[in-house]
Amino acid sequence: MSWIGFVIFLVATIAYIWNGKDSFTKKEWVVFFVKYLMLLIGTVLVVVMVSGILKVWPFITVSTAKHATSTLAVSFTTILACKFAVVMIVTIFERIMTFHKKYNTEKNYNFLISLVTKHGSGFLLFSKVIVSLGSLPILYGIWFGRTV
Repeated sequence: MSWIGFVIFLVATIAYIWNGKDSFTKKEWVVFFVKYLMLLIGTVLVVVMVSGILKVWPFITVSTAKHATSTLAVSFTTILACKFAVVMIVTIFERIMTFHKKYNTEKNYNFLISLVTKHGSGFLLFSKVIVSLGSLPILYGIWFGRTV
């Protein structure tokens, strides 16, 4: 069962990272943080519902229920955190380039922008690969390294 959950969340994380949207507008930032808040509220609601159901029908142990709910909540948080990492890397890079455009000489800025146009897509690809590979041990640890 753990392997199925691990693979499902790994595929979901990689799909969400590589979905093509790497720079957020202010509205998209608000939507992203609303997703995170809904995740937290949903986790609390699921824990309350599971604890209520277990009082009526004790079909699994409390420790199994704790393990399942915490594993799912942390796995969903990992999906959002990995996307957040990619978007933040892109945002930081864009802010650095905006700073150079505003405060650097035209000659220096033109040199930097030529580097960005030449190697910018490689930088984005590299950052997505690193975050995708980083999600592998994170999710592995969530699904197989827990002893709740």
